[in-house]
Amino acid sequence: MNHLRRIACLVSAALSLPVLAASPVRETVEVDIQKLTSIDWQQGKELPREIRDLDGREIVISGYMQSSAVKDTTTILIVSESCQCQGTPLPHHFIRIKLDKETSYKPGQLTFIGKLSVGEELEDGFVSSIYRLEGRYF
Repeated sequence: MNHLRRIACLVSAALSLPVLAASPVRETVEVDIQKLTSIDWQQGKELPREIRDLDGREIVISGYMQSSAVKDTTTILIVSESCQCQGTPLPHHFIRIKLDKETSYKPGQLTFIGKLSVGEELEDGFVSSIYRLEGRYF
C-alpha cells in the first residue's frame, strides 16, 4: 500500500509540473559570403527571404578583412574577395564584425563564428550596414 501511495504522489507531482515547450535547437549555419554580398539591394527594399531567415542565427563565414582596419580595434569589415579590401564598400558588400577581443589587420582569408544580424542599420539617415556579426575568428 505504501508503494501505491508513493506512485500516486509521483504521478500527482508530475501532473502539477508546468509543461515546458521544447525549443527547437538551431544549429550553426555555414554561410557563403558571396550569397550575402551579391544580392540586388536597394534601400528600403525587402531582402530575400533566405537572407532574412539568417537574422539572429549563429553562423560561420569566411572573408577578407578590409585593409583600412586600424590597429587594436574590435570592429572590422570583411568582404568576399581580397581585391575588395580598399575603399568604402556599399552597405551590402560587407559584413561588419564586432569581435570579442581587439585585433589589427590580418591578410588572407579569415573564418568567423557568431550571431548574425540582418537588416538596414541607419546612421545619420544613411544605411551604414546590412549585415552585422558579433563573434570571433579562428
